[in-house]
Amino acid sequence: MVTLDPEAPGETHSPLDFAPRPGSLARGLFEPAVIEAHLDHLARAQRDDGGWTFNWQAWSPVAAAEWRGAMTVGALTRLRANGRA
Repeated sequence: MVTLDPEAPGETHSPLDFAPRPGSLARGLFEPAVIEAHLDHLARAQRDDGGWTFNWQAWSPVAAAEWRGAMTVGALTRLRANGRA
């Protein structure tokens, strides 16, 4: 399930999970304003240490560190692909 509200709490999926790049096949399923709102939210979600985090419960500190790394690479990739970084 995907949420159109970038501020939705809990374990949600963003349109950017399904359409991370402008040329993505699923990009046409979402209004440009929705994509822009999610890109704005993603950019604001960067933590003070430069990384991003995830919206589900971590199983362990090691898993949390590994997922933060993956989420950071994903966020930077999405932002760059959309002309934001």
